[in-house]
Amino acid sequence: FVLSNIVSLVVLIFHSFFFSFFTTDIHIIEMALHPLYVLSGGILIFSFSMVLSQGISGTGATIVTAIFEVINCIVYLAFCYWFIYVNRCSLTIAWCVEAIYWSLLAFMTIIYWRSGHWKKYIQVIN
Repeated sequence: FVLSNIVSLVVLIFHSFFFSFFTTDIHIIEMALHPLYVLSGGILIFSFSMVLSQGISGTGATIVTAIFEVINCIVYLAFCYWFIYVNRCSLTIAWCVEAIYWSLLAFMTIIYWRSGHWKKYIQVIN
């Protein structure tokens, strides 16, 4: 989580340097800034969500995380369709779907961790 914060901050501060690997067109760089802001925020949610999700897998409850991922993928695709094809939203708004995906995963895993159901997958080895 801390590393994600540091990397996101470095990319945000030195965005011109990183964009220069791909283009020198100032107009394209300016258009890419807003999606970069959204994705930088999304990466923070991603790192938090993945730690929680992989922790569940670590207990042996891999089917639970698989179910969470399938549900999230369905919601993700529905939101992508709604934002992009139905509402014709901007690229920046369309990238907000990433934050929705990772927020939903975080919410589901927090609920699962708090429920205590993960304890049935833990076996004590003597």
